[in-house]
Amino acid sequence: MKEQFKDGLYDEILSLKKEKSIKEAGLESYLEDLDPAEFPEYVSVFIERILKIVIENIKEGDRIEKGLKLCNSLIKILNTFSENNDSTNFASDKLLQS
Repeated sequence: MKEQFKDGLYDEILSLKKEKSIKEAGLESYLEDLDPAEFPEYVSVFIERILKIVIENIKEGDRIEKGLKLCNSLIKILNTFSENNDSTNFASDKLLQS
């Protein structure tokens, strides 16, 4: 399925898939290098979008168990890039309401 693009400002990290689609469609695009100060915001939105799609595609009966396993695996990997390795920061199956 080909990706459809609307005219306008996207202001998002360009995925390799989207870059290929833009080239194949012969569309004009304006690209700029990422600013290190703005990178955390852009990359977190990018990862959030991908993570949501992956978890939505897990069978509903397995979604929480497998989603938590994926989430906590990602946290474990992310902790290797931080001096503040905090294994108590893993997600649980409870939602704090108040």
